[in-house]
Amino acid sequence: MIPYLGYWRLTVLSTLPRRSTTWYSYTTPKSTHMELIESDNRWSRPLVLLLAVVLIAVILRSPQRAVTAPPQSLAQGEQPAGLQGQFQVQAAPAASSSAGQSLLLAGRRPVVTAGDLVIYTSSGSYSEEQARALAAPLREALDYVSNRTELQLSAPVSILFDRRATCGLDGAAYTQQRVIILYACADLPLRRAVNIVAHELVHQLAHDHYGAAHLQADLIMSEGFATWGAGKYWLGSEPDFRSFVQHNYASALLPLNSDYRKLGTIDAMNRLYYQWASLADFLIATHGRSAFDQLYRSGQGMAPNSADYSGVLGADLGQIEQQWQAWLGQTQ
Repeated sequence: MIPYLGYWRLTVLSTLPRRSTTWYSYTTPKSTHMELIESDNRWSRPLVLLLAVVLIAVILRSPQRAVTAPPQSLAQGEQPAGLQGQFQVQAAPAASSSAGQSLLLAGRRPVVTAGDLVIYTSSGSYSEEQARALAAPLREALDYVSNRTELQLSAPVSILFDRRATCGLDGAAYTQQRVIILYACADLPLRRAVNIVAHELVHQLAHDHYGAAHLQADLIMSEGFATWGAGKYWLGSEPDFRSFVQHNYASALLPLNSDYRKLGTIDAMNRLYYQWASLADFLIATHGRSAFDQLYRSGQGMAPNSADYSGVLGADLGQIEQQWQAWLGQTQ
């Protein structure tokens, strides 16, 4: 999620079976190539050029299969299911009505309250019965991410199930207003809602813990922490994010200071979110939670590498990245 005025948005684009990245290449047999070049046939050279153009076109049009992450976080039984997302920035609406209620919830009544979670639903999204069925799993998710991050909510959070014209999942956390919205149609599996809300709840926990600094946090830190904090809801069958990156991305790591919004692919986003989560694992394990919290608070405007890595950790991000890569390569 990318914060903007306390607003974090996640759009889930699709659910696909797990696949590995596949690179396509083509090698022209040397013998055939040489025969064409050395031939006196006047058509040989144009034919070679034509073949080259065709091969380039085929390569460029060949689809690349992105690793779908996480591979089993939404699994039922033995059937793995992946989760992909793309995050976009939008301005948050006005904070509250004259009555003190968030305008996001104006005129709505809660369906059920589960501890610190107040759950609402709208016509066309999950039914009230489905919303009640989600109460216990969502409360369990909150307990899990709270224990994992060692953070607590400072006040209750409202979760609203709503829908758009399309039925793709579209989640948002308005951390300043303490409202999480999940746009979903009634036939979308409830387990998918829990996975997404778990990540959003970590953003709310971070807001409550870090305060205003949360809205300026380095994207590496904020998204890495939210992904790491969601833990089992995003790991599937992997025991931790270090293992996930080792088994899925180790051969094609992206630079940690990459901005997936500029790279523009789902695969890049997947790689970076899981790399950043494993970096959070590394930093907490090697430098301690206090240093991690100090680094989180040092962000200056959300851009990757905007945190004060040198001042807090005694090494710049490039040096930290080398240490992290060595840690990734170690046998656990």
